[in-house]
Amino acid sequence: MPTSLYHQINEIGDLINALKPQSVLDIGVGFGKWGFLCREMLEFADDRKEGGSENYCRWRLRIDGIEIYEAYITPMHHFLYDHLYIGNAIDLLPTLDHHYDLVNMIDVLEHFTYEEGCAVLRHCLERGRNVLISTPRDIKEQGTYYENTFETHQFQWLPSHFRQFGDHCLVNHDYSYIAMIGQDVDVIRSRMCIAAAQRKIKRYHRNPILRAYHRARRSLHKYRARKLPGSA
Repeated sequence: MPTSLYHQINEIGDLINALKPQSVLDIGVGFGKWGFLCREMLEFADDRKEGGSENYCRWRLRIDGIEIYEAYITPMHHFLYDHLYIGNAIDLLPTLDHHYDLVNMIDVLEHFTYEEGCAVLRHCLERGRNVLISTPRDIKEQGTYYENTFETHQFQWLPSHFRQFGDHCLVNHDYSYIAMIGQDVDVIRSRMCIAAAQRKIKRYHRNPILRAYHRARRSLHKYRARKLPGSA
């Protein structure tokens, strides 16, 4: 399908915001979801309200896309993307002369065989400072969509398959394997630690039994401290 799992938008959006790339290559643009979201998240993160309406759609970032199936391309894509390359990413990536801050492969990798997927990831690492990958935990059987034979699912990727590409991190998700490979992996690890702490705090505040338990423990400690010899 020319789309990706919507369940992962928050997690992937957080990663992109943490990296704040100035240039993005979106592989397998499909309907254009991630071109749109990258434009919205990154273009309007700076203070652009000054200068009038002429700055509203004056793009400052470079967002390019690769799509193997030209029939998916609409006028919307030409508005969102600076450059659109039509063809197989394996063939096109070595020909590109730009080095990107971020290369996205969102629900794309499963459409390659294992050997092809390894090859395209190596090309991505040559063309990008960071590579962000998402692939379903269960790809299920999928064939042709809209007469596009490239929609067929070829290989089920697992977290262990990413180890060969060097330093990387994985984001926990119920439906997808989300992997980040590249030079800024430590930035993502720090972001994940902060997010985990925030989730823990939220769970604490939302759980009245847990809050009562901790209050009782604090009261017990204070009581025992008062009973100790020499305590005030």
